[in-house]
Amino acid sequence: MPRNDTRLPKEVYLKLCLHIALFSLSGGMLAAYLMQMKSVFYVELAISLYFLSVPFLTKWIGLYPSFTISYIVLCAALIFWGIIIGPVAQIHILLAFLVGLAWYVLQHPLAKWSVVGFDIAMLFFLELAYYKEWFQPVAIPADVTMYLRWIIICVGAALSIAIMDLYHTRWTNKRVKQANYFKDLFIYQVTHDLRTHLNSIYYIAKLTKRSLARGPNKKEIEAYNELLFTAVGNASQITNNVLDIGAIEAGKMQTLQEVTLILTDFLDNLIRSQQVTAQTRGIRMLLARDPQLPRVIVTDSFKLQQILINLLNNAIKYAYKHSTVMVDVNRSIPQNWTISVTNSGAGIPADKQEAIFDSFVTNKPAITEGTGLGLYIVAKMVRVLGGTVQVKSNPNAETTFTINLPLKEGDPQDIPPQIDDLQIDLGNIRVLIADDNEMNNMLFSKYLEMSGCIVNSASNGREVLDILAHETPPDIILLDHQMPEMDGEETLLRLKKSQQLKNIPVIICTGSMEHEKSLRRAGAEAVLIKPVQQQELFKVIRQYVQ
Repeated sequence: MPRNDTRLPKEVYLKLCLHIALFSLSGGMLAAYLMQMKSVFYVELAISLYFLSVPFLTKWIGLYPSFTISYIVLCAALIFWGIIIGPVAQIHILLAFLVGLAWYVLQHPLAKWSVVGFDIAMLFFLELAYYKEWFQPVAIPADVTMYLRWIIICVGAALSIAIMDLYHTRWTNKRVKQANYFKDLFIYQVTHDLRTHLNSIYYIAKLTKRSLARGPNKKEIEAYNELLFTAVGNASQITNNVLDIGAIEAGKMQTLQEVTLILTDFLDNLIRSQQVTAQTRGIRMLLARDPQLPRVIVTDSFKLQQILINLLNNAIKYAYKHSTVMVDVNRSIPQNWTISVTNSGAGIPADKQEAIFDSFVTNKPAITEGTGLGLYIVAKMVRVLGGTVQVKSNPNAETTFTINLPLKEGDPQDIPPQIDDLQIDLGNIRVLIADDNEMNNMLFSKYLEMSGCIVNSASNGREVLDILAHETPPDIILLDHQMPEMDGEETLLRLKKSQQLKNIPVIICTGSMEHEKSLRRAGAEAVLIKPVQQQELFKVIRQYVQ
């Protein structure tokens, strides 16, 4: 019989035997007293002693042989009571309950059918004995019979509760251990990958510094700068995946935020964002677009972007060096369109192709980094968009991930106008920045000053209010969400209550969009996710500062 069967944990079995021993000592002894029968007393005493000795028996002969013996002893005890009291006690109901218990606990077919067969045989024997009147029940007064029936009912209920409670406790503990395991795995994988990209950022900075020390080389520094943007983008993608996991588990990823976009521009920008990473491995990226697709579509651009970035990241990561990653975009039927991402690599084994969409599952070799979150997020987001995702893979050949999505054609007039960031003039705009991170404050201030802004800074909301009380009000305020002493949301609420300050536009910069709705209700004109993109920031400033 297999020893790795977890349906009968040893601790559950031993605790159950202890419960039965206690029920036998209490209920059985009470029944013996009511019936004034010494034989019943000795039988219940023997049953109690047996179940108290089960731990020693289990240690001697093993778990499942011990369980089988205990099961037979319990059935025999119930048969004994069924013969003594007769059908009025309805012992056969407890025997039927034991059939279900044995069927659930025992996994080995021979053991399961042997024990369940024995129980059914005893149940049939007892019913036949009642029908044929093979045994004459003990004459018991009606009031004693009623007491005995209630004892049997209470013992049966207590036994059921004890079994369910023991299994529920074990199941809960198992889930807690499993959750802790995945939490540890999650922290390890995410921090490991973040450290990898931080290591890249560190050495890019060192190389840039060395290049400047030797004498400025524009081409060399520009190359390092492109690598820096790629490393930051990769680190941001890991952070986005972590946040997406939280949103998915909290059920906050179900709503769509559709926008109108130009499909070709959207896809070209995504491909371009992955070019540097692909070039470091000598991988060429190609895009093929079906001319039957509309130029403008309506979709949730954020979710679609997350889906494609994860698919492209995986395709590049697992592709052979100096190979090609192909992106095919086609119109499958008038109401649907497909995006296929194909690479040439080691492939995904057939037995893992279904599990690959679970969290923390990867098909990576030891030399390849990855959190195992990407495809899980892809599957969830595709489902929210009303589509499906499939994988087709052959060993040491091509692997293709295909997503099928509903197609909704858009109106070009609904596309927001695109403004070149070089055309945005921020000259002489007074900006007040509040961030408790001094480096962020300094870098943000320098960048806005280079763009023509007049910048003042604070480290928390209380300092913001002090500055506003003594200096000329700014044209716009940028607040970090999480700050000591007074955070961004509380500062925002106080600003909007002031007659002198309530009309100053306030932009909140945050690491998560979880509180976007509450921040907008508090009066924020815009909520930007960190790292804040330059073009997005400039557009928001120009939008709210006339």
